[in-house]
Amino acid sequence: MVEAVNTRLPHKKGYLKIAVMGCAVNGPGEARDADIGVAFGEGNGILFEKGEQVYHGTADAVVERLIARANEMLLLNQENDREKR
Repeated sequence: MVEAVNTRLPHKKGYLKIAVMGCAVNGPGEARDADIGVAFGEGNGILFEKGEQVYHGTADAVVERLIARANEMLLLNQENDREKR
């Protein structure tokens, strides 16, 4: 699952700390300092931001949301960087 997520994430577009965890029970707590992350159970998973659950669904749906949200977060970071200049 990690490789599948990694190949779809945007690279060289900014910095995000992303966690991909195997356990939906402990994953969000263990990766609470990540900007965004996913944790998986049997066929399902959760998406979390800063340790807080923001979505729950099938593993495929969670991965899709992770990719979309990571892109949104990177765009926002880029816009904020431009405003600071």
